[in-house]
Amino acid sequence: MSGHMINLVKSLLYLHEKTPIRVYNHIKKITGIIQGLFPFVYLGCPVFYGRKNKNHFEELIKKVMKRYTLITHVLQSIPIYMLLAMNPPASMINQLHKILQIFLG
Repeated sequence: MSGHMINLVKSLLYLHEKTPIRVYNHIKKITGIIQGLFPFVYLGCPVFYGRKNKNHFEELIKKVMKRYTLITHVLQSIPIYMLLAMNPPASMINQLHKILQIFLG
């Protein structure tokens, strides 16, 4: 044994909604772990039962949109210093626009 203990404050018990209350109470009495509710997120993934729902994946969409915004700003800011310091040919500016349009859609 490693000597590690389960942190009961951070632990939750997930049961099907049709599980009898007496079963839950018995488990709670033995373990001291309280009941959590579905859906929940574990290691970044939504955990649920039943039909997939758009709402289960909202957090994923939010994370992707935040990163997309960050990448967009970084890519657009890379050439700014050089464009301000020098007067590049129009063909180079057009090529940069094309690359950003392809990458960013």
